[in-house]
Amino acid sequence: MQPDDFTAELGTFTHDRRDPDQWWALYTDRSLPLDPQVKAALVLDARSFSRRVLLPLLRPLSKKATTLATSWVSRFFFRNVSFSA
Repeated sequence: MQPDDFTAELGTFTHDRRDPDQWWALYTDRSLPLDPQVKAALVLDARSFSRRVLLPLLRPLSKKATTLATSWVSRFFFRNVSFSA
């Protein structure tokens, strides 16, 4: 099985050296002690469609759903509990 070559895949993207995005700056930063393959994988993941478009739309919905589910579960489990001494 051939290992993924993230640095080669990252080389196919165009970038503006005068105005780099934050992820390209992270990739080219030599002070970070990360393997270039790891940094390239991080950049590719951050540039994915789901990360850029879907995540900002779905994150508030998931937080609201978690809040509602937590309140419903707590009402179900604690409705008949009496805290008397």
